[in-house]
Amino acid sequence: MSLNRTDIHLADDAVLEYLPDHVIPHPGASLVQSLSIDMEPGSRAIVLDAFSVGRVARGEKWLFNELTAEVVISRSGQP
Repeated sequence: MSLNRTDIHLADDAVLEYLPDHVIPHPGASLVQSLSIDMEPGSRAIVLDAFSVGRVARGEKWLFNELTAEVVISRSGQP
């Protein structure tokens, strides 16, 4: 199993553009992914969390074992 955890804290009046490439899980993959963003007052964020069902052109559609994704956005520690 693979684990990917990203924790981000935005200070007052900070701006974040978080646009990572989408995840393409390979056949048999097990992935747990967590993204947590804590925003102080006045901060702003544009966030993308995208996944593909596999490499469809190669016939790899929904062949991964597990994909768990969690996104938590909070303001000054309060979800």
